[in-house]
Amino acid sequence: MRRPLLIKPGHTAEEFRALAHVERDPRVRCRLLALGYVAQGHSANEADGLFGLSGVQLRMWIKRYNEFGLEGLVDRPRPGKPNRLTAEQRRAFLAKVEAGPPAELGVSTWRGEDLCRLLKEEFGVEYSLSGVYALLNRLKQSPATDG
Repeated sequence: MRRPLLIKPGHTAEEFRALAHVERDPRVRCRLLALGYVAQGHSANEADGLFGLSGVQLRMWIKRYNEFGLEGLVDRPRPGKPNRLTAEQRRAFLAKVEAGPPAELGVSTWRGEDLCRLLKEEFGVEYSLSGVYALLNRLKQSPATDG
């Protein structure tokens, strides 16, 4: 049998619940509620499944809270595919998008295939049509739609 994992003093069960009430991230909110439950005197095994967390996961979040405080309950950045454009290239691309297409294209708004071509010719990166739209979304741009 495992020995109980204790939450270091710092927040009461009521404080965990109050923090969960105002937390916007649902994953962190769940972790706060689970920690509040354990802080109330319940074991991690008793909380197993109540909050969508296994006992092992809950123990991990208790350890992270004990080590890093509330910041430990936030998901760490996950590795992913690196950006194909540098920050400077993204700014230059956005400037071109916002300036609109050149007159020689003969269009009044950027089309996805035009942006694919622009990215390849000016920045040396290839994007699929769906990749261009995903890039625009990540850059907080919405493609113009013709009604």
